This record gives sequence, C-alpha cells and structure tokens, in this order.
Amino acid sequence: MYMSVAGGVAWGDLAQSLADADLFCYTIFVIFTAFFQYVVPNVVIATFVHNTLNITQLCEDADERLQNVEKYVNMLRGIFGHHVDSVTFDDFCYVLGQEDERLLAYISALGVGSADVEQLLYSLSRQASVDVDFEALTLGCINMVDAATKVDLLKLADMVEVVQARLESQTLANESGSSLLKSYRTTHTLQIVRVSIAQFEKALTSTAIVGGMREEAERNRFKSTVRAAIETICHCTGGCGIVVSLRAAFTAIQRQRVDFQVTDKSV
Repeated sequence: MYMSVAGGVAWGDLAQSLADADLFCYTIFVIFTAFFQYVVPNVVIATFVHNTLNITQLCEDADERLQNVEKYVNMLRGIFGHHVDSVTFDDFCYVLGQEDERLLAYISALGVGSADVEQLLYSLSRQASVDVDFEALTLGCINMVDAATKVDLLKLADMVEVVQARLESQTLANESGSSLLKSYRTTHTLQIVRVSIAQFEKALTSTAIVGGMREEAERNRFKSTVRAAIETICHCTGGCGIVVSLRAAFTAIQRQRVDFQVTDKSV
C-alpha cells in the first residue's frame, strides 16, 4: 500500500490482484490510495494557501495602519489631551484600568491586545521612567502584529534589566554594609492618627478618591473592597498596614521593586 501511494508500484496492478482475491480488501485499498493521492495533497496545499493569504492580509493591514498613523495619534490626543503628544506609563495604565471605551477602540483598531500594549509602553518608557510619544507608541503597536516582533522579546529584555538592577543593588549593599533603612534621606516619619472605623472608611472612600471612577458599579466595588480590607485589619493581632493606590501606581511599584518598611523607634 505504501509503495502504491509513493509511486514505487502502479496501484492499478495491485488493485486488480486484490479485486480477484477479496472485494473488501480491494475497497480498503482504493479508499487508502484515493485518500493519500487526493485528500492529503489538497489539505497541504489549502493550508499553505490559507496561511499565505493570512500573512498577506496582515501585511496589507499593517501598511494601511502605517498610512493612517496620524489618525491613531489623534485618537490618543482625544483621550489624554489635544495639546499633548506623549503619555506616561502610569497615566496610560490608569485610563486602561478604567476601561475607557476610546482607549479600547484605539487598541482594537491596531489589532493588538491590552496586555501587549501595556508591556510595549513599559519597555518604551524605560521601565515607567520617561514619557512616550504617541507616534512611537502607535508605530510600536503596528509592528507588534508581526509574530516575530511580538512582546516576548520585550519581556525578556525587561527581565534582563531587572536582574541586572538587582545585582547592582546587592553589590552596592554588600560593599557599604548598609541595610535598606540606613539612608535617612529616603526615610520619612510616619504620622499615626487615631480615628474611628467609620472615619477611616470615609477617608478611603472620599470623593477625591472615587471621583475619578466613571461607573457607579466600579465605585461600589471599590467601596466594598475597602470595607473588606478594613474588616481584615480589625481582625489582625499586632501591627498591620495597607496601601491604597491606583492600578497604575501599584503596577509601577511592583516593577520598580519599591519597598515599604516601618521601624518603631519608641521601643
């Protein structure tokens, strides 16, 4: 059977022998030969053509987007301000966390994902340290459509920089023999104010904090989270701390390895 489909033996001669011996075997042989002679080549060719058309379409879409860069830049100006041409990583993450429909439409129009854009902006902003031009961000998103230039390489580059920064900080700490809290220039006195639970909850859910949230459901979820956090703190024995921040600030804190420590010097 293999030799017949590979061209080593004429399948007609084998089929005639099987037809004279056993009709069932003859039928199986004909089906097997037809499958490998017609179905398999057609599937392979169709797959190749389909992938080629997809790649061609992606290239055409990318070319069309490159011709309309100014359109996408204006979409960002409509979100962050018509008189600005750049955005910070924190501001972008804040608007993205609010699920702004205009920003989601911008991301969808470029054919990329929210996580990919966030990772790209983090890399372009040098780990959330500088502003990024709208045009540079848009061109980066367009180029990310190509699988070979996707964010995997960006993630790898960021990981290398983080590891290098940790090694450098450890080296400096070992050379100076200092602890994290030795530099008094980076420390601040913690002010402790005694308030009731109701006042504490009111302060964390004030208009200054929840006013930036667009949806009522989002504000209610935030208030519920604050109440749950306060209830957890009240059930903790000993000291307990909580940091309330925006999603963008929390992301930047995680990636820049910011550490919160409190030392009680009254003991």
